[in-house]
Amino acid sequence: MAEKNKIRLTQEDVDRRLQEKNQLLNVDREEALKQLSEARSHGDLSENSEYDDAKRKLSEIDAKIAEINFELNNYVLEESNNNIYDLEIENILSGKKKVIKGLSVGGSVEFDLSKQEIPLDSPLALAIKNAKQGDQVNYKVGEITFRATILSIKEKK
Repeated sequence: MAEKNKIRLTQEDVDRRLQEKNQLLNVDREEALKQLSEARSHGDLSENSEYDDAKRKLSEIDAKIAEINFELNNYVLEESNNNIYDLEIENILSGKKKVIKGLSVGGSVEFDLSKQEIPLDSPLALAIKNAKQGDQVNYKVGEITFRATILSIKEKK
């Protein structure tokens, strides 16, 4: 897989995915197999909703494990960005500006927009990656070009 098509993960992302995979394999999947075995012992499987539910749960766990395996087999390690940014974002076309305070960059898989955290492979995160306070960087989202002015950069605590 070409590097540009790889999933960008920080070491924290990798560690979280490994921990989640371990939980799924050694706890959740074992529990689902027990439930499946117990449901199977109740007789006629064609009318056994417990059996159907257990099979569905096991299938969901296996799908999640496969997803994690894919990510862990197709990632490039990205350095963590431990900064918090205050930015002024300007839509170049319309001239509208907005100040965003407290923006941080998460992983490409693990990020939380409700905490003003953006994915590290987003256009904005890539644009501000090596920027310094006072710099202006342009980035595109679709056909729209934006200019971000770095008002301040603080290190996460």
